[in-house]
Parts: sequence; C-alpha cells; structure tokens
Amino acid sequence: MRPNSRTKRQLSPITRLSLLIASLCALVSHPLGAEVLLYGKMNVALVYVDQGAGAPPPGGQTTWFRGFGLNDNRAVRPWLLNPFITTPRGPANRLGMEGSRDLGEGLRVLFKVELGFSLADSNNDAFNIKASETLTMRNTYLGLGGTWGRLLLGRQDTPFKSSTAPLDLFINTLGDSASTLGFQNYRLDNAIYYASPSLGGLKFAAALIPGGGATLPGGINPDASHLAEAFSLSAIYAQGPLYASLAFETTSTALSDPATYGNAASWRKWRLGLGLLDWRGLSVTGMFEHWDHAFWGDDHNADLWQLQLGYRLGRFQLKARIGGNQQGGEYELLAPVCCDLLAEDDFAFQSWALGGDYYFSHQTKLFLVYSANLADPLVQATSGKTYDILDWHGAQFGISHAF
Repeated sequence: MRPNSRTKRQLSPITRLSLLIASLCALVSHPLGAEVLLYGKMNVALVYVDQGAGAPPPGGQTTWFRGFGLNDNRAVRPWLLNPFITTPRGPANRLGMEGSRDLGEGLRVLFKVELGFSLADSNNDAFNIKASETLTMRNTYLGLGGTWGRLLLGRQDTPFKSSTAPLDLFINTLGDSASTLGFQNYRLDNAIYYASPSLGGLKFAAALIPGGGATLPGGINPDASHLAEAFSLSAIYAQGPLYASLAFETTSTALSDPATYGNAASWRKWRLGLGLLDWRGLSVTGMFEHWDHAFWGDDHNADLWQLQLGYRLGRFQLKARIGGNQQGGEYELLAPVCCDLLAEDDFAFQSWALGGDYYFSHQTKLFLVYSANLADPLVQATSGKTYDILDWHGAQFGISHAF
C-alpha cells in the first residue's frame, strides 16, 4: 500500500542531531566561498547534591533530595519551581556552526547555528524514552558586519548576560553565579542585536526584543505591541588583564507566560563587573547586581554580589568564590505550586564554592567543584512553621573538552 503523502514521519532527536552534524560537516567541507567553523563543547560530570533540610518538606513530599546524578541539572535539582531560588545544575554541552562571507565593500554576512544537548538524560528517564527534550536551541542568528560593528537578528545571549561571562571562574559548573546566587542571565528569542567595534578597548552592545513573536505557549503574544518589550545594554572595557563592565536590562510583563508567572516578569536590573584576569597566573573578579521585579503581583528586589579568586600554576588552577543574595519585599514563594510558603522581608542567603582544574591542553580539562548555599528559613503562612528548604551543598567531578 502506498503511504499517505500527508503522513509525517517523526524523526528521533538522535536522528535529527545526526542529520544536523552531517549537514554541518558538508557545509564545512564545501563552504561555497564562506568562512565556516564547526565547533562544540562537551562536558560530563558525576554530581552529588544534598538538599539536607532539617524539617519535613511540605506539600506531601516525604524526603528532600539527596543523591547522585550524571552531569545533568534537572536530575539533581530540588523540587522548587521559582525564578528567584537558586538550584544546582550541571554543565551545558553544545554543537554549533558559525561563519561569514565577504559581500564586498567592507561588508560581510554573519551566521551562527548552535544546539544544546545532554550527554546524560535530562528527563530522569534512564531508558531514554523522552529523549526529544534533550535538544535545545542556543545562540542562533543571521546578520551583517563591517568596520562599523555587527547587526544580528535571532536568538542570542543578551548584552547584560554576556557582560560578565569572563568574570565567572566557575561558569558552567555546579558553582557558577547563576545557579548558586541567582544572577539573572537570559538568552532571548527575536533579538535585534548591535555590537560596536573595539574603541581603544571599549565596546558597546545593545539588544531590542519585540514581544509579538515571543516564545510562549501557542506561539503568539497578543499583549505585546512594542518594538522593545525588552532591551539590554552593556559597556565593556578590556585591556590586557583589566576588565570592567556595566550593563542594564529591562523586560515587560508581555514576555511572560501568564499560566506560569501570572502577570509577572517585569524586570529592571543593572550589573557591575570588575576583574583582573590571568595576571601572572592570578585572577581576581567581582560582580554586583541589583534587580526589581514583580512576581504574582508582589513587588520584589534583590542585591547580589560575589568575589572570586583563582591562581593558575602550570597545568593546575585553584579557585574560590564567596557571595550573597539579599532580597527585599515579602512574596508568596510557591503559591502556584504548593505549600503557601512566604519569604520574610530582608530574606537572604549566602553561597561559597571551592574548585580546581587540571588542564591536559587548552581544550581539555578535569574539574572538581564543591559548592554550598545557606539561606534564611521560609515560613508557611497557614501553619507558621519554618522550612530550611533553600540550603543545599554538593560536589562535582568531571571532564570538559572543547573543539
């Protein structure tokens, strides 16, 4: 019987990834006049996390999480579902292609496609039944470049996020600033992104995010009518080992999913970064961030800070981090999920991490990280009981390879 021409075969994620790799290799082998680079980064690590709270968890759960995971963030993530709360996560893997082609008169077309994937199962599914969720889109864009800078359209890290990326010595590990302290880093769809050329070591970047095509359930956003439902700005000075950055970002409620965040997701935040990077093997970095936000109708704000120290000696690098997150404004923490938990005014937590790297080469290293968070308790409004649900500590040992 001849198959129905309208029937669509659903390709498995592994098949789609294999086809993508084959296509990228073909493009690299036959670039048709373009300069094309195939690149990637793979990380795998054994992770142990102990949520270790002293009181029974609310919501009918009988135990807190304590156990091992391979590499993945969700497998070792506490059950909290809240954007203000930090959760341990594993390293990200990626495969991408980027390139350019000369258009003449000093103009080049620029393009990039990047996929994220998991080396372990990201669905707590040991038999890989739901592997379709292991592939994600990362920075992907098309644009133009010249002596005037770069203009890019697509899905990208915001200038705010990128402004302090070189300052996090624990980036992409269990101890990084986003997963431990709650520094707000976004990669947004529909970005219109401009990056200036270097002006004596000084660079500027700006991004506008129209809301009409924002990624929401249903694929449309009827409440977003502005060209800049979000915008992000940064200024970076980098000269030798010296690094300094200042960034600002704001998003509107039109970009949020009402089913998840109610009428929230209106952010205003700014960030300062300073660093001395690899000066005779020594690195010292600092970050400060302030944000104001509304979550389920409650006003909320926070001040975040961290200091990091690293020293490279031959193939070894030792590093340490300490930081804190001071939040203000009472808000209902888990009302959409369970438990009626509240964070008191001036809620705060601290975080610290120790780590070491051993470099086989510039592309390949072993890494070992220990990280811990210690937070103020949360109060259940109905009973008055307190829960130390935000305390956790964990360790991670793995290998990373870039190509």
